[in-house]
Amino acid sequence: MRTIDIKYQYQKLLSTLLDVKSDKNLTNELLSEVYVSEWVKMFLSGNIMSKEIEIQIEIPIPFSSFQKTENNYDIGFLLKIQIKLLEYLLRLHTDHDFSLDIIKEEGIWYGTKKLESEPTEELINQLMPPKISQENFVAERKKIIDEKNF
Repeated sequence: MRTIDIKYQYQKLLSTLLDVKSDKNLTNELLSEVYVSEWVKMFLSGNIMSKEIEIQIEIPIPFSSFQKTENNYDIGFLLKIQIKLLEYLLRLHTDHDFSLDIIKEEGIWYGTKKLESEPTEELINQLMPPKISQENFVAERKKIIDEKNF
């Protein structure tokens, strides 16, 4: 089972924030990487001045792994994956009050939420993004090709 060790990351970042003194030569933000894949990037961001911690989730478009084919099967599956990931972000927005936005220049969807305290088990369980793998991609693509040839 895939898990996200966000509680440990939260405690570690909070401890660092409480120890760091504000300094005009330092950046005002500390980042802690929680989860990174080709499809989803998740960070905790701590503000040195306010001592607030925010969770940030980014969903970029992974151009590198998918190439357009003559029948566009790769692009169709990529679109299905993006829809699944956007539904994941929408669920976080609906169930846990994440703010959603898009970085238009880069085409990155993202969600953020200020954490008033250590994340609950319910939130942690919903933070795990949908499982997407190259094996699933290949199986789905084969299924589409087989259906077209039938």
